[in-house]
Amino acid sequence: MQSFISKCLVKIGADSSAISESVFVLPSKRAGVFLKKEFSKYYQATFFLPKIISIEEFIEDVSGLTTCSNLETLFTFYNIYGSIIPDELKESFESFSKWGQILLHDFNEIDRYGIDAKDFFSNLSNIKQIENWSPSEEPTTLIKNYLDFWRNSYQYYDKLQSELLQNGVGYQGLVYREASDHIEHYIQSNQAHHYFLGFNALNTSEEIIFQELLQQDRATVLFDTDQLFFESKTNSASHFLRKYNKEWNYYDNTNFSIVSNEFSSKKNIDVVALPKNIGQVKKVGELLSKLSALELKETAVVLGDESLLLPLLNSLPKNVTDINITMGMSLKDIPLVSFFDSIFQLYYKQSSDRFYYKKLLTFLNNNYTRLLLNREDVNTLIYHIQHYNIISITKQEIIELLPDNFFLKQIVSLSKKTTVDCIVVFKAVILELKRQVDDPSTNQLDLEYLYRFNEVFNVLGVLQEKYKSIKSLEEFYQIYKEILSIDTLDFKGEPVHGLQIMGMLESRVLDFKRVILTSVNEGILPSGKSHNSFIPFDLKIAFKLPTYYEKDAVYAYHFFRLLQRAENISLIYNTEPDGLNAGEKSRFLLQLESLVSENHTINYYTSSPKIPSTTQELQVIQKDEKVLERLKEIAAKGFSPSALTQYVRNPIDFYQQKVLRIYEEDAVEETVAANTLGTIVHNTLENFYKPLENQILTKEAIKFMQQNIDGEVSKQFQLEFKKGDITKGKNLIIFNIAKRYVANFLKQELKLIIESNEVIIRHIESDLRTEIKVPGLEFPIFIAGKVDRIDEVDGTIRIIDYKTGKVDQSKVEIVNWEDITTDYTKYSKPFQILMYAYMIQSQKQFTKPLEAGIISFKNLSAGFLKFAKKDKTGRGAKKDTVITQETFDDFLIELHQLVHEICNINIDFTEKEV
Repeated sequence: MQSFISKCLVKIGADSSAISESVFVLPSKRAGVFLKKEFSKYYQATFFLPKIISIEEFIEDVSGLTTCSNLETLFTFYNIYGSIIPDELKESFESFSKWGQILLHDFNEIDRYGIDAKDFFSNLSNIKQIENWSPSEEPTTLIKNYLDFWRNSYQYYDKLQSELLQNGVGYQGLVYREASDHIEHYIQSNQAHHYFLGFNALNTSEEIIFQELLQQDRATVLFDTDQLFFESKTNSASHFLRKYNKEWNYYDNTNFSIVSNEFSSKKNIDVVALPKNIGQVKKVGELLSKLSALELKETAVVLGDESLLLPLLNSLPKNVTDINITMGMSLKDIPLVSFFDSIFQLYYKQSSDRFYYKKLLTFLNNNYTRLLLNREDVNTLIYHIQHYNIISITKQEIIELLPDNFFLKQIVSLSKKTTVDCIVVFKAVILELKRQVDDPSTNQLDLEYLYRFNEVFNVLGVLQEKYKSIKSLEEFYQIYKEILSIDTLDFKGEPVHGLQIMGMLESRVLDFKRVILTSVNEGILPSGKSHNSFIPFDLKIAFKLPTYYEKDAVYAYHFFRLLQRAENISLIYNTEPDGLNAGEKSRFLLQLESLVSENHTINYYTSSPKIPSTTQELQVIQKDEKVLERLKEIAAKGFSPSALTQYVRNPIDFYQQKVLRIYEEDAVEETVAANTLGTIVHNTLENFYKPLENQILTKEAIKFMQQNIDGEVSKQFQLEFKKGDITKGKNLIIFNIAKRYVANFLKQELKLIIESNEVIIRHIESDLRTEIKVPGLEFPIFIAGKVDRIDEVDGTIRIIDYKTGKVDQSKVEIVNWEDITTDYTKYSKPFQILMYAYMIQSQKQFTKPLEAGIISFKNLSAGFLKFAKKDKTGRGAKKDTVITQETFDDFLIELHQLVHEICNINIDFTEKEV
């Protein structure tokens, strides 16, 4: 395969001395690198390289202007807008930037295509007046202001031009207009011959420049297209080149230079349909894994959708060792964005000088924050927020907690600073982070990220100092986000070696033997209709501005030119993209079918990424001597009912929480959690009933409790929910629910007193601990726990466990004893209350009848739900609710077996599916 650049050098000739004095102009800087490589191959003798520049650099040379950034143009435009519009109608910079950038885009198009701006804006203003004209109604103030805006549009344009030209700079369109106006002067002062290689869609300014140079015999223009497309009247790939051949006077007497006639050469084309974007990049990785090192050097991966760059880099196979990325990565995609975003979010849409805990925790848990701030200080602040359940915290509280942390103090005080001062803080933060990661051997990417962000804040600082347009932190944040969406982090590498990864525009002029092109879908290739303009379609047609048809023709050219000399082509499209054109493959693939020749082998297939089958194996932890020692510690302290039922539910949870002591981190409760509600109700009843231990429960005592429900429940909320807000929303509802639970329970107590001869409160929240002898285990084993209530009703001892959730009678009954340690869902509650009963009986030795059960606050109407041993399942079963020694004997058999299993070194902890 002979590349287009190589063919150009052959056509230009072998006179190296003449070449040295010439200027080569290419569509991109990257193409210049490949041109230099071809020079070294084509010319054997030593000679000086000619001047090789991109079209943007050439246009700047001709115009005498420097292209200013979009951001600088926007700031200048806002300054001019403010000088024209009355202060009462002037919009904020944040609001202005949204439409200002669209209007600048239109200014750019008007200048690039050499439109008479005064005439154009007069027409545009008239169109807007017609659209808003009404024969019967006077225009509203809003419509008047709107029409005044369009009447002023030429004034905006004219003043912006004058301001920029006075400073020797211009936006791209203005630079192009000035270049076309000054081309004759440039020709007179510059005697070099110019070679323009590989151009296609030229704007009017470029056409004027090219034609003037051609007429003066000071240029050679070599277009790259194929005879097949050029001669076709329907294929839009050569739409612009056919137009130049027809309209340019130069080609009346000169043959149009067609370099290539190779599209019909031998090609193997695979058209691959794949679901989802990630499927595409996985397929690219699979294709690359099959290539040798030599084949990789001759391969280009062209991303139709450039947002796939990061997923692609993460999907490259191991055999790809050298890559050159000819495209930038958007700044909004790099990790450092999340750090600065978390700082801005602290203040975004905050009306008070308080920080919402979620936003603050997001900032504190960022990896860069932990580098910037003292790690211990970060953990202290996080603990303070979580421990005291703080939903919003003031700046003053943070500073008082950590008075010596300089950067934290600066960051939480940004709302009181000017924009320039905020930028100073951000730059200081960047320098501190650089100091923390200043090791190029291990943190090269981090340093590059910090460098680019430092540049962003430098530019913003200079512009803000000059124009003072940004008035608030929110405006600053919006402008910052827009910069990130526009600017890129450019990769640096060896441009002519290894696998080439690029976007469609970067492929101009370049040729590769093997091409892998992704996202060949409608809406991407071509991009379709764009609405990023205020100019109506019919006005574009009238003034010969490009429409979506011309843009489609540009994409068609790039697509088919990329395939011209390639020998192996993989075209991948997404069968399930999002949006209105979901699943639709590009029209270019359909056109390709009609262009297939006898030398082309084209294959269509649907693929899916190879996903390795994974079987989720249940975790098994073998016990060793260290685990056994820890189990002995737990046994000596006492196995609690909840610990044993946790083991029944899933032994791995028991191992992690009890053996390894890995507990869930405390989290801020914005809404009162169910377990917190349960604790509040339990503690309220404990405080009510604790003074009544070993006393007869009376109506007077209950009535006293009823009078104090509000105060006691509020007290418990302060203790458990701490600084959480219960004055509104769901928390206020839950607060009232807690009071209702307690009130309803006390009503039940009154009913019990009326219906019974005597109710005696024996113990409240009693700590229990009893030793058990487990056969086969030769070390002390205890069971321990705290029972909510023990009372005596008409001579029967009742052991009561409170549950704020709903429990039915069936959940406290068993049929077969061996089931009690096997099914957590059905039998965890009978197991727990029987443990309480056994411990109580062991300590207190009650001689009276004993019952154990649950009072469910969501099922209070059911009353005291007694444990029952049934003789069979189903209807007609006989229930025995009195707990006897026989009951304890049967229960102990199961309890001993469970504890023996836990403490047996030969029985592994085996995960259960929960």
